[in-house]
Amino acid sequence: MKKLVLVLSLSCFSVLSLNASTVAVFECKLFDGKKLDEVKEMNQKWLDAVNELSGSKITSQVLQPVVSSDMDGFMFIDTYPDAAVWGKVRNEISNGAIQAIDDEFDSISKCDSISLYDSELQE
Repeated sequence: MKKLVLVLSLSCFSVLSLNASTVAVFECKLFDGKKLDEVKEMNQKWLDAVNELSGSKITSQVLQPVVSSDMDGFMFIDTYPDAAVWGKVRNEISNGAIQAIDDEFDSISKCDSISLYDSELQE
């Protein structure tokens, strides 16, 4: 009976944890003469690299304004399985693991704001 309760508890936890994640939101600006397509290309390189670094499935979205008080800005929304994976990736980036990609990003755009959120998908 204890095994059944343990299995059911772990199953419920696994299902619930699939709907929770850590989300990083970056608010950015393009440099003069740069295009959002360049950002998207670099973001794909960044995403491939961080997925390899983390061993986890991280997703990233590039948001461009349709109606906004800041039509020159754009945003990234990066979704991590949890805060531990986010921390692991940030630590690797801080240690220079993808410095070349960061340098290319820095030549295209500047992100002045980052916010980190715990997220739970509601269905």
